[in-house]
Amino acid sequence: MPVELVEIRNLRAGSGVQVHANPASIRIEHAVPWERHARSRGDHTVLEFENQGPSILTCELTFKGVGTPPNVYKEFVEPLTRMTQVPTDGPADERHPPHCLFVRGAGFPKFKGVIESLVTTYVEFADNGAPLAAICEIRMRAAGTLHARARR
Repeated sequence: MPVELVEIRNLRAGSGVQVHANPASIRIEHAVPWERHARSRGDHTVLEFENQGPSILTCELTFKGVGTPPNVYKEFVEPLTRMTQVPTDGPADERHPPHCLFVRGAGFPKFKGVIESLVTTYVEFADNGAPLAAICEIRMRAAGTLHARARR
């Protein structure tokens, strides 16, 4: 049976980035915020449920360049970076980074949201300076609907 690899899809563009080496771990955090209520006294704490926060997915992705000459930036990092950028055209309420989908095979839940943070560390270079390998730390925030705040 083939190994199911991670793919991050840009749902606006219909394109994606496939990771050739699966992450060692994928962390999904479900925030359930409780606040101390004003009626709390001393050791008798009354908790009040505020509002469910969005889930957060974090993982570290390793990329190795393929092709001749390999360039990990062009193949993987640049498409991921585009998923963090704001388009300059289109309707004002759609000027936000795109919805993305994190997929890792049929046995793992799909995660739909936005890339909140992308940190890239280049770890191997060709003689001409082209990056041959990189590690990307990605943080995604779950989101069902996206909307850009109107700029004044």
